Amino acid sequence: MSGNSILPETVLRLAEEFDSIKGIKDSSSDFSNFSLLVSLLKGKISVFQGNDGILLPSLKMGASGTIGALSNFSDVPKKLYDYFQSGNLGMADHYSIILQKLKDLANSRPSPTIYNCLFYSLIYKKQGCGLQFPVQGLTNDELKTIIEKYNEILNME
Repeated sequence: MSGNSILPETVLRLAEEFDSIKGIKDSSSDFSNFSLLVSLLKGKISVFQGNDGILLPSLKMGASGTIGALSNFSDVPKKLYDYFQSGNLGMADHYSIILQKLKDLANSRPSPTIYNCLFYSLIYKKQGCGLQFPVQGLTNDELKTIIEKYNEILNME
């Protein structure tokens, strides 16, 4: 149901009716709706946050974890999650700040340009972005600058 909203009450009804439903990802950035999902579904199915920028507050309210775009090329979301799970909220806060800076960097150009370029460069270890028309990629100089900024943010660890 990507790109479509679904009422939390509907998700609850479906989860109760179909035991094959194990979880839901919410990327809407509607924190009020997400909060209602977590409270209605707690103990029934897993509720994952899809917006990297609000991962820590989501975990604090009971989210099961994240399925965010930054997890494709960075371990910062996992580190935040691990520190939260271990009770080290100071380090979880620290990684939340780093995660937000990475999200801001990734969103500094129209989506999905920077996400794709970082994934292509960091995971595939290939030059360029691997994007096709109509999505515009980055020049080699722009990509180099983005990767430098990415590494500066990671050096905050």
